Amino acid sequence: MANDELINMDDDITKFCVSWFVSRVADTGIKQVIDGWNNHPIPGKGIPNERMQANNKACLLPTQDLLPSKEQAVALYESEGGNITLPELFGVDPIYENPQLKKLRFDSFVAAYPNFSTIFHGVVNGESYLFKEGLQYFISLTTNQH
Repeated sequence: MANDELINMDDDITKFCVSWFVSRVADTGIKQVIDGWNNHPIPGKGIPNERMQANNKACLLPTQDLLPSKEQAVALYESEGGNITLPELFGVDPIYENPQLKKLRFDSFVAAYPNFSTIFHGVVNGESYLFKEGLQYFISLTTNQH
């Protein structure tokens, strides 16, 4: 889209919008791949989800206190000499500190594009129209609300 001059990747708001949108499309695809794998038959073995249930290979942890909080885990790791690189923000969300505008943007987007599954399937099947249209709509919502 940048090569076709449909978006300007030098613009920090556009960078944020691309990151937000693409992350959700990718997340949808990852979840579908995992679900497909876990529910497909493996010759001679069965279906992974059914095997796990039949063999009781999953259990609930007895208490959440069994594991440290993320803050405690980071502190422990760093006290042992580890170094954690935190992800940097990609771009700038101009309404980051305004929960009402963020909700309005999200609700408006979801009203037009109720799920990312359709967008993901379009991309996978070489039909980029919904992806381009959805991204441009999210950019428009973001830039027009600040």
